[in-house]
Amino acid sequence: MKKILILGGTGAMGKALVDFIHDFNIYISTRKDKVSSQNIKYIKGNAHDINFVKKIILDNNFDVIVDFMYYNYDEFYERVDLFLNNTKQYIFLSSARVYSNDDKTIDEKTKRILDVCEDKKYLNTHEYALEKAREEDLLISKEQKNWTIIRPYITYNDNRLQLGIYEKEKWLYRVIRGKTVAIQKKLLDSITTLTYAKDVSKYIAKIVLNEKAYGEAIQIANNMSDITWKDIADIYKKELYKKKIKMNLKVIETEKYDKLFNFFQLKYDRYCDRVFNSNKLEKIIDEKVTYVGIEDGLKECISKFFDNVDLDKIELDAKFNGIMDKITKEHTSLKEFNSFKEKLKYILARYTLFFEIKGQKY
Repeated sequence: MKKILILGGTGAMGKALVDFIHDFNIYISTRKDKVSSQNIKYIKGNAHDINFVKKIILDNNFDVIVDFMYYNYDEFYERVDLFLNNTKQYIFLSSARVYSNDDKTIDEKTKRILDVCEDKKYLNTHEYALEKAREEDLLISKEQKNWTIIRPYITYNDNRLQLGIYEKEKWLYRVIRGKTVAIQKKLLDSITTLTYAKDVSKYIAKIVLNEKAYGEAIQIANNMSDITWKDIADIYKKELYKKKIKMNLKVIETEKYDKLFNFFQLKYDRYCDRVFNSNKLEKIIDEKVTYVGIEDGLKECISKFFDNVDLDKIELDAKFNGIMDKITKEHTSLKEFNSFKEKLKYILARYTLFFEIKGQKY
């Protein structure tokens, strides 16, 4: 039976991919103890440790490696040849965040921000979209063409629910505690999309050992063209109301607070209108591509989230809540934070200029 290695396989897309992979013995790297089953073997270790990864790969003969890990460029440079030389197909998870905003509808021919941006301050960073693009270039430069680059866009499941640049551990946990979330008007007005992790994994499975996908970059992104972040916030608000949770947003009319968060992600991605098509994916898998509707998918995932979470045990992000409280003029009890260090982070963020000075690193 063929063998597939999934690195970072316990995240949103990795967990979903297992359900779509058939006729394979599946090996999954994990940092936690997991119980293996008949055709799924969990290998405990740190996939950022090159020696751990090297041993797994050299001790086996994998037909496919699917890589959901995030590496800095040096880490990727250290292992890219190991991947390409020891499998029939290496699937690299990049991101549709690599694209510039040059085209009204984004496809794989759209120029990447790395290739057109003239912002030297940004280009001197290791921001996620830039690092992914640089790693794409490294793959493309190789003589071997047994790689496939996948570019998903803002994937979600019951454990990952995003609002703009905020992950659920920030915005949703704060809402559950009855607090207001501040969000930029410019972001709320921006056109975007969300893609159910199950959809991304479903189509990755159709790319596995598909020779038409070798040496290609393929985006997998929900092709809705008329949804804004405000629409998404309204979906969240409606579904949370059913759980008797009121979602309060404070709309920031100016961008004065952008540098307290991920400024470059806002400027070069979330503030851009993002509309995608799936034409190339359809040609490669030779079938019509369909995605779960965003409202239906979020409704399902929010329901699953509340079925599995203990609301009394959620922990607030101290720095995020301090900044939010500063903007909204609210207060969070120090009892909400478990350690002196977390209490100090909250106090610094809420009552001083410390994080305004260091805001770009947040």
